[in-house]
Amino acid sequence: EYIPDQIKKKYRELVSQTYRKVPLKYVKVYLAEAASEIGIVQTPEGLIFGAPPNTSGKPSEKLEAIMSIAENPTAFKHLHDVIFPKVDDRLKKLKFSHIASDNTLQVIANCRKAEAAF
Repeated sequence: EYIPDQIKKKYRELVSQTYRKVPLKYVKVYLAEAASEIGIVQTPEGLIFGAPPNTSGKPSEKLEAIMSIAENPTAFKHLHDVIFPKVDDRLKKLKFSHIASDNTLQVIANCRKAEAAF
């Protein structure tokens, strides 16, 4: 079959470009932050629209930081701890735990340290 020269040229351009793979943890945190920007929150019943969305027309500083880290992890290493704070390993297994405030994470961690009455 005939393939137009314009399509062949575009194909060669795309094939010749090198793409750097973005680590999955950055993709996950980007998707979670992007979801929270449009007002999606996690509940025991699942994800729902339940928070005010970002209506500024531009990404939040946190989302911009996530995108910067994904594009160049070495140059933005100082932001890594902001985006991926060190928390209790059990908290890391929770969906969207990274968007909980530091105070909320601390309350949860303290509750887990205390003896339960039941």
